[in-house]
Amino acid sequence: LLKVQSRVGGSPTKGYLPTTPTKSPRKSKAIEQYKTRLINSPSKPTSIIENEHNFKEGFTLPYSLKLLSEKFRCSDVCVSMLHNRQETATFTKLKLSLHEMLRGSVLELKDLGKMRTVNGDMYKFKQELIPIKKRSSEKFYDLIIVANLRTFSDIDSKWIKFTPNILLKRKYTFNESLIPFVRIHHDAFIKDNYPDINIENFSNIRRWHPKFNPDKCVPDIEIAELPQPPKEPQISNAKTVLDNLMKKTKGVNNNMVTALLKTVDKHEKSKENKLEEVFISKEDVVEVGIRDISKDSIKNRDVKGGIPNSLLERIKAKEARRAAIAMTRTTADSKELESLERLPEACRVIRSIFRLLNRSSMPRHLIASKLADSHGSRLNFTASNELIGITLTTLPHWLSENIVRGESFLRIVKPSTDLNDLNDSITKIIVEKRGY
Repeated sequence: LLKVQSRVGGSPTKGYLPTTPTKSPRKSKAIEQYKTRLINSPSKPTSIIENEHNFKEGFTLPYSLKLLSEKFRCSDVCVSMLHNRQETATFTKLKLSLHEMLRGSVLELKDLGKMRTVNGDMYKFKQELIPIKKRSSEKFYDLIIVANLRTFSDIDSKWIKFTPNILLKRKYTFNESLIPFVRIHHDAFIKDNYPDINIENFSNIRRWHPKFNPDKCVPDIEIAELPQPPKEPQISNAKTVLDNLMKKTKGVNNNMVTALLKTVDKHEKSKENKLEEVFISKEDVVEVGIRDISKDSIKNRDVKGGIPNSLLERIKAKEARRAAIAMTRTTADSKELESLERLPEACRVIRSIFRLLNRSSMPRHLIASKLADSHGSRLNFTASNELIGITLTTLPHWLSENIVRGESFLRIVKPSTDLNDLNDSITKIIVEKRGY
């Protein structure tokens, strides 16, 4: 019976399970997942953003000052790391680390002196005896660099942490303090060459004069004095050696004393011979002075080539007016002028595209890609698309846009219009925007 039951009784039948498609667990969005990090992360303060905007507006620095600002940035990063580890930042440590960061250019003591002249509140310098190796008695004097963080933080404590926010503040304050060094020479350049331009209100100026070359006109910054190691007494003359030996009564060799006495006598005789030499008298020196030419004499003098002075003065006044307008122009206005100057070639290319393909209307993205390929100023797709938008706003009587099923199409309204007429209208708009 047991055998029969085992044969008859099969495996238990499974119930009906409805087939449902397997779904992955629903994930939360990244902005919801990392929301706490965004809230707790230290944001860039508005004052730093304004300083960065003002610095990058149009005041280009010479190469020497750019290199100095880069050296300050790298040295500030190294000092911050050592400060947070509570280690002493020495000149030898900075020199090695900056050689790797700047890829070849070396930090020198004169660079630290220039940083001190630019802004003396950044670092404090002092000389201290430091051991050559750990647990060694041999010591040498090295320059210790300590960052001054009291002016850049609101925390009142003995030890302040060197945060990234303080790093940014120090960087932008140092860069802003570089501008007055260039401004002095810029003002002198304008007073000498363009006296008609009024530069008293410096806040209105957004960039330097177009003909002002900072690399040629701005000299190198003066090097400030750094604390020097104490001078040890050095034996330079035979007389000092003899005096030291005479102090030591015991263990002095007589032959050495006689040799030193001979050298002292020779040295004194050579000094006497030098004093007897004949020097050049003051009467032989001829002072050559450069004759100053006054401005009135230049005005009254005839100009070569038969050009009248009134015409030259008018040309100079026109150049001064153009330079003053260019100096007070914003970056947005300069970008708009650049795009308007590209319009004549863009109009020519767009008309040729319509003529070659023999179509009345074309999609905007296709024209933008073809304009980017064939324009002479090497535009990308976004720049060519912006240029098409400017042509639509400036020349609505020539080019129009129609949106069909969510896609924009371009159409030339009057194909028979001459390009010279379009160029004339564009030049009028450029003259109005530029101011001359």
